[in-house]
Amino acid sequence: MSEFITDEQRRAYQRGYSDYERTEGGSKNLSILHPAYDPPPGFEAAYRAGWNEAEKDRRREWSGHA
Repeated sequence: MSEFITDEQRRAYQRGYSDYERTEGGSKNLSILHPAYDPPPGFEAAYRAGWNEAEKDRRREWSGHA
């Protein structure tokens, strides 16, 4: 996350991470109006990085390497 230097980028990263966890990787879409993967405009890369990091963390948990 260190490559994100603005507060907006950091928030987008954290939102991506929490959205992944909250929706179990998108398998629990909340609704059409509130999709699981929903990056803020202009901060897609930071959001995607947070989403991907949460996915890696979950895989580590599943594999027993947490």
